[in-house]
Amino acid sequence: MNAAEGRSSPRLQRWLPVAVLAVLMIVTVATAVTARRVVDDQEERLLGQRVDAVSALLSNSFDTIGSSLRVLGAVGASSDQSSTQVFGDSATTLLQRNTMAVGVAAERDGGFSVVKVVGKGPAAGEPLTPERAAAVSRALGSGQMASALVHDGDGSRLLIAVPVPASRVVAFQESVVDPTKPAPSNPKSPFREVRASLYASPTADPATLVVKTEEDAHLTGNVRAIPFKVGMDDWLLEIGPRDPLV
Repeated sequence: MNAAEGRSSPRLQRWLPVAVLAVLMIVTVATAVTARRVVDDQEERLLGQRVDAVSALLSNSFDTIGSSLRVLGAVGASSDQSSTQVFGDSATTLLQRNTMAVGVAAERDGGFSVVKVVGKGPAAGEPLTPERAAAVSRALGSGQMASALVHDGDGSRLLIAVPVPASRVVAFQESVVDPTKPAPSNPKSPFREVRASLYASPTADPATLVVKTEEDAHLTGNVRAIPFKVGMDDWLLEIGPRDPLV
């Protein structure tokens, strides 16, 4: 071994651990970045699945409401004497949980009056309030479901109005909403792992908030804003993970 080789060997021995450490650090960082990307991709995929599931559940719920109201509206609009009893019995089965009233309104004298109703809502024979009449008029004019938030002495209610085909009659359902309180839930509640806010408007307008799962309806962080159709109306669903889904 010559003198130059002798001098380089200790130098190589000194730098070799540093080089090995540098390589290990590079590999570790690259692995961490790759793992982070994998986790992020999985997080987005799982959140997308939750969004699709919640959207489908909401769509099915409104479709069911629409189908039920169309049938009840046809019964309620009938002049047959037995229709009142049939309507009352059938509509009463829908008065569950937050649903407070189910009725039928007809166009009369430039406005709308209640023809039949069950539950705690506008009384039969009474004209609809301007807020209710506006939603019913939109439903009748468009031939589609229409929605509105109604505010009166009883608090806030969500009005769903569905036109009865081939008539000037609209069936409606009113449900109590309390946007000041998060929807009740427990560890076994469906979709407990996500946060959500639902607005009866195309934007996150606090005045149109229908339901929320958090004390603060304004969700932050990884949140998806999903346009949502309720008949002729544009709603907005905001949803994000409560905790990491992965």
